[in-house]
Amino acid sequence: MDASPQRIPYGEWPARNARMGDVELTWAMLAVKGVSGDVAILIGNVPVGDYPVAQECSVNAVGYQWSFHGKLFEQRPEGADHLHVRIRSEGPLTLTAIADARQA
Repeated sequence: MDASPQRIPYGEWPARNARMGDVELTWAMLAVKGVSGDVAILIGNVPVGDYPVAQECSVNAVGYQWSFHGKLFEQRPEGADHLHVRIRSEGPLTLTAIADARQA
């Protein structure tokens, strides 16, 4: 199934298979708002490290595979070996319907 929605869904959802570049996020959430255009914010935990500000992101949520170019705008320590990060989309959001919505 390779279809985009008529209108981008807005809300907050648990995120599966969330990635910031090559790094997988744990405890991830996706928030999508329609404020001055469509904006997605990917939130989750990553291992401690130095990450570039600009990131290619992908995530499965609410029955879609989302992808976007994002900018890391917040990071703070989360325990001894993780960072809690927030990445805001910059530019268009790309959505593709997931054939089996149970994966989203």
